[in-house]
Amino acid sequence: MQNSGKTKVSQYWKPSEEEERWRIWLDQKDWAPHNNPQAWSDLSSELQKRQILLDSAEDKIRWRKNSAGLFNLKEAYRYIAKLDQLQLDSKWNSIWDRKQWPKISTFLWLVMHMKILTWDNLRRKGFISPARFHLCQQEEETPNHLLNECPYVSKFWDWILLVFNNSYRDPSSIQNTIANWRSSFSSHLLVNCAWNLIPGLVCWALWKERSARIFWGISTQEEIIISKIKREIREMVTSLPTQCSKAPPTNS
Repeated sequence: MQNSGKTKVSQYWKPSEEEERWRIWLDQKDWAPHNNPQAWSDLSSELQKRQILLDSAEDKIRWRKNSAGLFNLKEAYRYIAKLDQLQLDSKWNSIWDRKQWPKISTFLWLVMHMKILTWDNLRRKGFISPARFHLCQQEEETPNHLLNECPYVSKFWDWILLVFNNSYRDPSSIQNTIANWRSSFSSHLLVNCAWNLIPGLVCWALWKERSARIFWGISTQEEIIISKIKREIREMVTSLPTQCSKAPPTNS
């Protein structure tokens, strides 16, 4: 139909009587000849599945995957995943957890795709960059070195291990660290709420410290950064629904 010049959709309907409620498509044999019979056959098969109401109202675009006809991004993703026989990976659920600040969830999503603008990624875009990472001045800046591998960064992950006596950090891969961070390791609901926030808040704090040193020449002591992370955990936990907003632990 697209290749038929000024052909209109209405030319492919059967004449309708006033008492009819639905439009009926012409049989394929009554359609105009076309140089691609298979394409017309496929189109005919698809059209037979669709009903068009005889109505004087204007045409509207509707999303067929729900009764309201409104497009929904979540349903669209699940539909595509089903078509491609994809398995929904649970790691994305933790990244887009409603307890996280949206800016941190977005940042973690970029980290998982190794797309944050570290110097190695900027060089691929044609930027001239320093040879050493600002926080340690020892190695090249990559997403994993910045957030996971650097000796300076290790101090923050070691602090988590000291406080919680537990850690799922994989020094060889920040992606594994985030993906393998179990959502629950304690019977105490409050502790689990705080635990889930740790990877995002630590990575975000390290990114801000790195940016402050590059753009403003300002460095912050490690103890102060850790205090900020603790305060942010406390603020985020207490802002959650009542089942997770009891008084935060005093030993963290």
